[in-house]
Amino acid sequence: SGAKIAHAVDYDPQAIRASRQNAILNHFNEQQMPLYLPEELGEIQADVLVANILANPILELKPRFQSLLYEKGTLVLSGILRSQQELILNAYQNDFK
Repeated sequence: SGAKIAHAVDYDPQAIRASRQNAILNHFNEQQMPLYLPEELGEIQADVLVANILANPILELKPRFQSLLYEKGTLVLSGILRSQQELILNAYQNDFK
């Protein structure tokens, strides 16, 4: 079994357009993978949240990530420089397992 729906978010409208085109090419429809600008997302919760962004936005978005995940949800963070790994781990370890 896989995900029934994947919500995708990006700050760049051009990235949203490109992702929408790629989703169509890969036979996904808007119901399976809705794409949002951050202000369009609304209040949803997810079992898994994946963020591929830089360390500063990861630090800033921690409260939002907490609100987006179910209590036993999984958070996957990438895009972090090795030199910033400890900073991120220290910021997140008390609120995430």
